[in-house]
Amino acid sequence: MSSLLSEKIMKCGGMSSVSGAGRRMPRGFTLIELMAASSILIVVVTLALYGFMYAIKENARAMVQNELDMDVQGSMESLKKDLRLSALDKMFFYPLGSGSYSAASFPMAFADSNGTVGLGTNGKISWDETVIFHVWKTSPNQLRRTRFRPRNNSLTDAQIQEQLTYVATNGCATNKAGGGTYGWSNAETTVIFENLFDWSVEPKAGVYDGYDAVTNRDEAVNLGSCIFSNGPHTFTFTVVGSNAASKGLNIGLDTLVMSPNGLDREAELQIPENSVNPTNMLMNNVGSWSHNRQLYFAATTNGSSFTVTMTNDCWEESTFRGTGQILDDTKVVWDTNTMDYVVRLDGNLGVPDREGWYAKRQTETPWLVAGDMVGTSDTNSTLTDCAVRVLLRGSEMESGNFIPYNSAIETFYVYAGAGPLRVMGAYISRCASVSTITPDAVGPFTSLTAPLLVNANGLMPMGITYPIVKTNSYLVTYLVSPNPGEGYAKYWTESNAPGIGCWILPNGAGHEQDANWSANTNVIATSRLYALGFMQECWPTNGYFTSAVCDTKKGAVSNCIVSWEISTNSSCFATLKPAVSIQVRAGNSNDCSDAAAWSNVAYLASSGVTTNLGVKRYVQFRAKLTPCNTAGTGSDWCRLHHVRIAWDGDTRYVDVGGIFTKGPNNGIWEIKVDGQRLVRGIAVNIEIFQDVFSKQGPRRVKSILTSEVTPRNTGK
Repeated sequence: MSSLLSEKIMKCGGMSSVSGAGRRMPRGFTLIELMAASSILIVVVTLALYGFMYAIKENARAMVQNELDMDVQGSMESLKKDLRLSALDKMFFYPLGSGSYSAASFPMAFADSNGTVGLGTNGKISWDETVIFHVWKTSPNQLRRTRFRPRNNSLTDAQIQEQLTYVATNGCATNKAGGGTYGWSNAETTVIFENLFDWSVEPKAGVYDGYDAVTNRDEAVNLGSCIFSNGPHTFTFTVVGSNAASKGLNIGLDTLVMSPNGLDREAELQIPENSVNPTNMLMNNVGSWSHNRQLYFAATTNGSSFTVTMTNDCWEESTFRGTGQILDDTKVVWDTNTMDYVVRLDGNLGVPDREGWYAKRQTETPWLVAGDMVGTSDTNSTLTDCAVRVLLRGSEMESGNFIPYNSAIETFYVYAGAGPLRVMGAYISRCASVSTITPDAVGPFTSLTAPLLVNANGLMPMGITYPIVKTNSYLVTYLVSPNPGEGYAKYWTESNAPGIGCWILPNGAGHEQDANWSANTNVIATSRLYALGFMQECWPTNGYFTSAVCDTKKGAVSNCIVSWEISTNSSCFATLKPAVSIQVRAGNSNDCSDAAAWSNVAYLASSGVTTNLGVKRYVQFRAKLTPCNTAGTGSDWCRLHHVRIAWDGDTRYVDVGGIFTKGPNNGIWEIKVDGQRLVRGIAVNIEIFQDVFSKQGPRRVKSILTSEVTPRNTGK
């Protein structure tokens, strides 16, 4: 029994425990082996734990980075959305200067339930709130947003800039004393980022590429905006490069828009009269340049520049082409003497059809050749012993408007036909009707000539100085000799209804000055207009040019300085001054219908004087021109060139641009105003951070984003 139990115990000890001859007892791990294995295990576990911890930390840093990137991108998109719906000319920046800026203010408008934005009474957007993004220097820096809602749309540009400056320097719109800047009680400031590293706004410079394969004008160019204060400002144009296809670096400017009123100014008139470079270049044979000229700068190297000075604010009228202007016995012409557009008296140009009344023009007889006025020769002595009455139709007469301007008759020209024409006497009187064709006259009758004989196919002058008004019509009556063969005349056939060229009264001696010819049954109406070829007028006694109405875009203009330039003939002008006089008036209606009547507006004593317009927005001027000879027969040499009306300008953002010349030899140039770049669009830079802590110390994670934004709303 004991031996069996002993055998079982041995078997339980394992196969190797069975005793037998030649076998050794088994052994375990040594202490060294166990220590080595433990060390390896510890290293492996340590590395695994370190890698696991590193992965956790990197994941945390990546999560922070992702969060920062998402914050930056979301904030940038929100900011871009707001800026795009704002208006560039309503944006203000801090600090003042050419940038970069740490704060920006802009307006916002919100659509109603119909998706539309409200407009004010002036037709422009009624902005709902003002938003200011600004940096507050603290630890760490913050990007803040201050909202003013509702926006005070009555604030001036200067007050908005002051509001922005207050918020940027104080961190919010209020102060501890319970006050603050404009609109502080409606303001709310929130923090966009706590850990702001950098936030700035950079203006995009106004740069223009003047290259094109052919010379042409580029119209309505907007280079950008900047703040203008009252008074003179310098505009520097600098060549900064050239298009690869351009052969030069030149600059060409037709007009400049550099005022709050948005009116064009002739670029070439902004440089000194005898300037060599830039120069006043005539463009008469190239295209439709305003004023037929351009400012031309011949640049030879990059960095070449020139500067002009212009004032905020003024209206310069030099082309006299405004909508709604009125020419009363004046006309706008290209003056070959001064190579300039001028306003001058109408008529007496030595050009057919513009010196006065013409038989050809009234009857609309076709011209045989340019300037031909002779009509058709009568081969019969039709007018012998007849009184003839010719109607000169004024502007109020049916089929009328053939007396071109108010003046005085200088000469009538009488034309004979195939044989001689002897006129025994001639008289002029006013027609009894202003609007209806009739042979009846209103006295008195004024004698025009003593007897005269016109040879066959010839012409002779007759007449005295007799005042005429273009709205009236006049009757010229002449008596033809009773001698046989002395009644030949040229004639023009009337083509207008009722087809009456003149009236003939046979045996008319003694009836020349009868007023009521319509009651005489012997009077014959004919479609032929006999003998009286044309009437030469003197210069108008006075001529008037009434300008278009200028919108100053200023709430109220009071005092302004009015100046003008004229060209004259020195030999006649010395005896009659002034030949040009100017009146200026103003109103609050866009057509100046509420302004004083011209008859109640005094003429200015001289060019360059200051006048008070009575605090109005819209301005208009009228020029009165008189001939150098008081009788109206002398030279017209009083010609109006340029009129300039200047007033104190508001401090506000102004769009800078104009009409520029493009061409194969033009370069790329940049403009600066008072040394500052223009704001055409803006580049927004955001950089934020967050510190991630570890055993090795804090690690700073950053997210940086830059985006260019162009506000697209005009504010109108």
